[in-house]
Amino acid sequence: MTVLDSNIDTTSKEFEANKANMLCIIEDLKNKTNVIENGGTKKAKKKHTDRGKLLVRDRINKLLDPGAPFLELSQFAGFDLYSDKLPAGGIITGIGTVNRTEC
Repeated sequence: MTVLDSNIDTTSKEFEANKANMLCIIEDLKNKTNVIENGGTKKAKKKHTDRGKLLVRDRINKLLDPGAPFLELSQFAGFDLYSDKLPAGGIITGIGTVNRTEC
């Protein structure tokens, strides 16, 4: 296997500044993702569950095989698009394992 050499100086001030900036960006991404994954307001979620309905991520978890991972795509579709408090567009897409049979 070919080994790629790096000329990056991980002790340089520029590297440290870039690293600090990237860590801030990652933290912001995590915070925004958490808001999106939390869904709408408590009032909206309660209204939904009071009607006997499951929240969308709960439905997905019931569809997936036990312990199967789910790679969610498009979390930021519609993010910050609306003037109200909606966290993002009303769609979840992703990849997961459903009804896997063991051989």
